[in-house]
Amino acid sequence: MFKLIIMATVQMTTQDFKDKVFNYETEQDWKYLGQLPAIIDFYADWCGPCKMVAPVLEELSKEYEGKLVIYKVNTDIEQELSAVFGIQSIPTLLFIDSAGEPMMQPGAYPKHILKKIIEEKLLVPVKRKNKNCSSINAPACRGIFIFNLRLLFIQHIKKLFSIVIGTTYLLIDDISFFVEDITNRYSFHIK
Repeated sequence: MFKLIIMATVQMTTQDFKDKVFNYETEQDWKYLGQLPAIIDFYADWCGPCKMVAPVLEELSKEYEGKLVIYKVNTDIEQELSAVFGIQSIPTLLFIDSAGEPMMQPGAYPKHILKKIIEEKLLVPVKRKNKNCSSINAPACRGIFIFNLRLLFIQHIKKLFSIVIGTTYLLIDDISFFVEDITNRYSFHIK
């Protein structure tokens, strides 16, 4: 006897994201690795609105099985991934359309709105006008631009800290030298 397995939402770790969606450590520009459009739900177990959206996403994952993948990222556990995307409110949904273009939107949406986004934005074949996004005002391009800025920040955070720390040491040395110089030049002797 065969058992019917219905795919539900997929829990995602940072490493899963790098393997299945986008490896921000090796790539400079957004490059979706998946074959199907996707929704990535950034949530937390303690979040009330996240708990309201969770069953809706489960239903949608079953409804659109084979056409769409719905991933879930626990922001309390996957803090690096949350930082890369600058998640400040939850739930936040990252929508990736059939052309692999990302669009991020915070908020808990009802099922009919999510279905509309899926039908009208994610599953519709998209013709790319310009792969490199010539207009920073286009919402998808703006999202990619912001994501790439965050990516650059994360990739170079160690350099930034070493520069800040090195500069601080230089400043401390300069200040000590300055204080020592002033003290030697204008020393006051108290009698």
